[in-house]
Amino acid sequence: MARGAVAAGSPEAVEAGLGVLRDGGSAADAAIAASLMAGVSEPLLAGLGGAGLAMLRTAAGEVACLDLFAAMPGLSGKTGGPMREILVDFGTTTQPFWCGPASVAPWGVPGGLAALHARAGRLPLARLAEPAARRAEEGQPVSRVAAVIFEMLASILQEDAGAAAAWRPGGRALPAGAVMRRPAYAETLRAFGREGAAPFQSGAVAAAAVARVGAAGKLSMEDLAAWAPAWVAPLSVAYRGAVVHLPPPPSVGGLLLAQALRALEQGGEVPAMGSAEEALRLAAVLGLGDRARRERIPRGIGDPAFVDGFLTALDLPAPRGRIPGHTTHVSVVDADGAVVTITQSLGETAGIEVPGTGMWMNNLLGEADVNPPAARIPAGARLQTMCTPVIVEHAGGVVALGSSGSSRIRSAVLNGIVARVDHRAPLRLAVDAPRVHVDEGQTLLEGAGRPAAVVAAVEAALPEARVFREPTMFFGGMNAVACGPLGVEAAGDRRRGGAEGLA
Repeated sequence: MARGAVAAGSPEAVEAGLGVLRDGGSAADAAIAASLMAGVSEPLLAGLGGAGLAMLRTAAGEVACLDLFAAMPGLSGKTGGPMREILVDFGTTTQPFWCGPASVAPWGVPGGLAALHARAGRLPLARLAEPAARRAEEGQPVSRVAAVIFEMLASILQEDAGAAAAWRPGGRALPAGAVMRRPAYAETLRAFGREGAAPFQSGAVAAAAVARVGAAGKLSMEDLAAWAPAWVAPLSVAYRGAVVHLPPPPSVGGLLLAQALRALEQGGEVPAMGSAEEALRLAAVLGLGDRARRERIPRGIGDPAFVDGFLTALDLPAPRGRIPGHTTHVSVVDADGAVVTITQSLGETAGIEVPGTGMWMNNLLGEADVNPPAARIPAGARLQTMCTPVIVEHAGGVVALGSSGSSRIRSAVLNGIVARVDHRAPLRLAVDAPRVHVDEGQTLLEGAGRPAAVVAAVEAALPEARVFREPTMFFGGMNAVACGPLGVEAAGDRRRGGAEGLA
């Protein structure tokens, strides 16, 4: 019988986590190993130069949120220069992002993973970093999904001439099957294993990064040294007999999911899974969040009084404690029943490596959902994020899930919660089921996998809806694990090359 499970964005990340579980590591250890491997197997989605959020549920049932998200730079007074705009083409739609030195924010992955290890790890940190380091050194074949992402982010990858030569040899994106060797990044991973976060916040890596962005960026040694991880209580929402634990601010996604779950429960039973009626119901609820995201939350999320008022209106308590793109997600359950779920992101990358380290820097200041112009986030304060790792306790079991996908994270996770809690779907079906999303007032429907009659019914009810008729990574990559009376389950999202495995 399986004694643990890992779901992640690549088979290599899954195997790194499973290897740790088989060696007696905890869920936290496995999540760290898988997250570090994601920076090698999903190189433009994750890495030590990124940020994220995590949720931990101990074997005793205690739940906590770990904030390892990025902060606003500028503590040194540097103002930086302009960012460069690029459009990422998802086929049926495009999304603007900004890159370059001015888009780099202080990262949180090194400090966050070190904090997770200090609280819940068993094996040495060097053991957890070694699989990723060895893979970076020996070579990682480019996956089909990675090749697509290389092509999507082609204009960003030209930002740094040295990096472009490695990532776009001859001016062409690396094709699927090509082997990437990153010996410098292997040594950077080993430095993390030996020294933890210190090199990345006050040591050689930090100094090299600040020198590289120069006067064109806001990032300074003061910004990196001031950043610290934070453990905080989650937002815990009762939903149809389940308890859904969500990350509080700086997660915009957590607030919006709390709102959506309240609206769904108040509206009565959710229609049959996969029906047009269910899609329309989810679209209506997601529309509420879309309006809140555009009109209220970006300006108010940094104000505790606003957050308290927003939650009071939902009949939810305020969180205890305050927290001063492209993503990937890892979920793990261990033999003791402890679970960890981590969403991390480099944005789309700034297009810049830290010299001598192989470490890509994020462009989180260049994402409108993370750094909305209306928010006026002060230096040192956390940026906003759609990262929404979630832990659900229901029917005697526990589910840990989350998703990649920028603004689509909240809808992917909501679709997954409804499939699991309302419809009692197996985890594989909950992850694979077609999704609906609402953005800027428009309903976006994943038509692939739906009967033609269902798609036609939604189009008739919502003539402005945009239907994605072919499979696409646009709708996110939800990776989930579960444990309970029926044993252990795991499901990685095939939309983004996700995988799963049992230990």
